[in-house]
Amino acid sequence: MGVFARLSRFRRRDTGVITLEMALVVPLFVIFVLGVIEFGHLWYVKHNLTIASREGARYGTQHPWPKPTGWTPAALNPSIREVVEGYLGSDFVAYYGVQVIPQGSGCSTGNTGEDVTVVVTANQNLSFALGYLVPGLKNLTVGAATTMRIE
Repeated sequence: MGVFARLSRFRRRDTGVITLEMALVVPLFVIFVLGVIEFGHLWYVKHNLTIASREGARYGTQHPWPKPTGWTPAALNPSIREVVEGYLGSDFVAYYGVQVIPQGSGCSTGNTGEDVTVVVTANQNLSFALGYLVPGLKNLTVGAATTMRIE
């Protein structure tokens, strides 16, 4: 009997090691992938809120007001809120609980050179992976604000 034959008896067998490694790595990989998906969705919501706030501010600053009748950006028809919600769509607004808040001195006066600020917020529920694993991430408030000057 050769030296290698005698030493091979003392070698450890590695059957089942791959199964054990898979059992340890796959759950971590799945959680990572689900976290990436949730982060991407959160980014999508934030992006839509940013664009909607820009549209609302743009509408509030560029819409002509009949000043003799006392109209202001806050009194426009359709309102800034309706423009933002129309951009986002009724399903998006209902699902995320979107709130639109027109602010700024320009919203009350409508004078040239004053600012109109549109703040849009939504509630994002992270329930896929991160919401259950990381405390405090179950419910997030995502928002965007845009300020434009009346010209």
